[in-house]
Amino acid sequence: MKLKISSTITLIDDDLDLLDLLTSFFKQRGYKVNAFNNAEEALIEIENKRLETDVVISDLKLPQMSGMEFIRRIRRSLTSLPIILMTSEGSVETAVEAIEAGAYDFVLKPLHIPQLLISVQRALFLNE
Repeated sequence: MKLKISSTITLIDDDLDLLDLLTSFFKQRGYKVNAFNNAEEALIEIENKRLETDVVISDLKLPQMSGMEFIRRIRRSLTSLPIILMTSEGSVETAVEAIEAGAYDFVLKPLHIPQLLISVQRALFLNE
């Protein structure tokens, strides 16, 4: 897989420890990282083009706006941005709903971080 040198990942999660862990993990691998603890702020920044991102990793359960609502709203303007949803409360129905709403992938918590990395790499490769 040939990826552009400095892909940017946007992380959205209200668990600040996980946000820090994922930020460190991806930065150590050469990615640029934007981290948000709420989806609404991330949505505004992305839609207003105040930050560039190549892939979004978002928690499903967030306070003000869910990851599912984030996908539905961002798909109105950015149809090809890959979005990976994470959740600790996964069901087949939720996964299907997420994919139908436009999620690229759906991963369960506790995260297997190498598996998440593979999902990110695939999303970036397919979105080139």
